[in-house]
Amino acid sequence: MEPLAFRQRRYVSEALGNERNIWLQEPATPGPAELLLFLDGEYFLTHLEAPATVRALQESGALPPCWVAYVAAREREVRWPENFCSRVFARAVCDELVPQIESWVGVAPTGRALAGLSLTGLGAVYIALSAPARFQRVLSLSGSFWWGDGRLARELSSFPAGSTRFRLTVGDRETCTDVDHGHGLIQRISQVEGCRNMRDGLRDRGFMVSYAEYAGGHDVPSWRRDLAGDLRILFADTPGTIALRRATLADATEVSTLFARVRREALPYLPVTHTPEEDRAYFNKVVLAQQSVWLAERRDRLVGFIAYDETCLHHLYVDLRSHGIGQRLLAKAEADCTQLQLWTFQRNVGARRFYARYGFKEVEQTDGTTNEEREPDVRMEWRR
Repeated sequence: MEPLAFRQRRYVSEALGNERNIWLQEPATPGPAELLLFLDGEYFLTHLEAPATVRALQESGALPPCWVAYVAAREREVRWPENFCSRVFARAVCDELVPQIESWVGVAPTGRALAGLSLTGLGAVYIALSAPARFQRVLSLSGSFWWGDGRLARELSSFPAGSTRFRLTVGDRETCTDVDHGHGLIQRISQVEGCRNMRDGLRDRGFMVSYAEYAGGHDVPSWRRDLAGDLRILFADTPGTIALRRATLADATEVSTLFARVRREALPYLPVTHTPEEDRAYFNKVVLAQQSVWLAERRDRLVGFIAYDETCLHHLYVDLRSHGIGQRLLAKAEADCTQLQLWTFQRNVGARRFYARYGFKEVEQTDGTTNEEREPDVRMEWRR
């Protein structure tokens, strides 16, 4: 993986009368992309290691291509008033910051998401509720919905309905009440109670809400541990992400076509031993009829497949222009089986390294006289 590079910009807000740094992370692949904003940008950049997580999720297909903006926090005297449900801050983000970022990157995003933690988790939800057409997705990690004894949840009926999707999380140990945060700020209800109230209120208003109480407290290690999973859930239905589904007999033509194309592109030294009609018949009558076959699709287009039974991995083929899909397909097989064996060609060094990375060991080599291609091969085994 190439080192991550960032563009740093300075956002000067007329509405807020202040300024702050913005760090921009480019999409993992070129083309149409979403825009993902992280409030409390320094925390997500350094403590939560979000850049590497976001990059890996994009390369695996679990996230669509995204421009990512890490928005710097300010000192308490600024951060608190901005994120305790401030209309001025919401307007600044929606009407100043988002257009400014989009002008910097030079593209119109295919969608927008907003994320925050603790106090900015509250702020992110409020901003999205205030402008339902601006953000389609919101991630709130341990959002401070205890503020005002749960005021935002009680006032949800004053906001317009929308189709924004929310992912709310909170630690199962965030149960303290009557917490003195200093400067006259007292937390009367627990973080857990506040998040549950917000979950219920959003659902009552018709919003789609994914909710989790993770094992842990109000702490960075817990947020960092679960960030990848939370983002996967938040973007699960996004066009451009990779979806896995079980193949049917109706997929024979598409699967056999991908099989032949990938072999031709990745293994040009192999002889062509079968016609397209023969390949299609083989996949229809043998592979799809007798083996467990799972497809990886992006925007309803086949980009990879895996075929296996209880002990043998027969096929794993992935579009060479895609990244991370082989790992997801192999993880599916390893989750279903306790042991697997496979054959690959000795000259296919990339495949041998890939399988070794995920626990396979080479146990046998032959001169290829027993395979159709007459190409030296190697047998590899994996056990859970």
